[in-house]
Amino acid sequence: MDRYPLMWLFPALQRDGLRGFGIHAAGRSAAQAFRMLLEGRPAADAPGLLPSSSAVSRSAQPAIARKWTAGLEYGLSPDTRLTLQAAWTRAWRLPRKRNAAFGLPPRYLLESDARSDFRGLSISLNRRLSGDFALLASYDLGRVWDDGSDFDEALSNPADARADWARSRLCQKHRVSASALIELPSPPRRGLARRLLGGWNLTPAFVAASGRPINFLLATDAGRTGAFPISARPPGVGRNPFFMRGAVQFDARLMKTVYVIENRARLQFGVESFNLLNRTNPATVSEYGMAGGARLASYGRIAESMPARQVQFFMQFEY
Repeated sequence: MDRYPLMWLFPALQRDGLRGFGIHAAGRSAAQAFRMLLEGRPAADAPGLLPSSSAVSRSAQPAIARKWTAGLEYGLSPDTRLTLQAAWTRAWRLPRKRNAAFGLPPRYLLESDARSDFRGLSISLNRRLSGDFALLASYDLGRVWDDGSDFDEALSNPADARADWARSRLCQKHRVSASALIELPSPPRRGLARRLLGGWNLTPAFVAASGRPINFLLATDAGRTGAFPISARPPGVGRNPFFMRGAVQFDARLMKTVYVIENRARLQFGVESFNLLNRTNPATVSEYGMAGGARLASYGRIAESMPARQVQFFMQFEY
């Protein structure tokens, strides 16, 4: 079973008030509970703690989606074709948690009333292997709007779900990618030079993508919704109003093929590198932009980055 739906269901089933429950603390109670933890004492003994529970809405229904696609393909040559494709996907009844108590302590309800809308256009150029060269290049243009992108995202205002309809955190407006297979030339004559220098191929891959939307959140639960992570935004600020930095990655692989038995068994070995340029690409950034009425300098800075340069050697035998 896919673990993704379980991330939605687990809190609702395990913290239903009977099998278990959460404990919510705010203000001085939270500060005192934190001090007790540092001192090695049970935080549950702190005064002012309130029980919090979760449940699955009785009106929850399976998600539904509809997708429309249209495409054109044109042959530029016997080995090369150009493809244009447009897509529109809409989804309803997506899962989302909401504080049904509209205050503290929170009473989380897993509902199926979230929605999303994707529209995209893709242009690709595909050249099959011919003359020791193959190429696949594409450009994607798209936009995604929703009112809940992931299981850890809660409504800023539980009483107004429409206010969260905005760009999805998964939205990526532009994406360019290209990969190729290049069979390097071999010495014309048989001998040691051909054995050493023949049978090599180079496979480069390049991806450049625009930045994804990021939220602008307050550092405290100003709306007293009990959401964690915090979902409170300054008045008048919509969801996901800004963008993080884009990502660029270049990978490459150099591989040699040695036929042990012609057309039946072969040995392949080489070296490959991921993020060869060792560029720092953001995975997540700080979305907390304001505290105490002042702008935070850490807003938008990288909290977690994609993997740094990796180089590895490999060997495989195919029969």
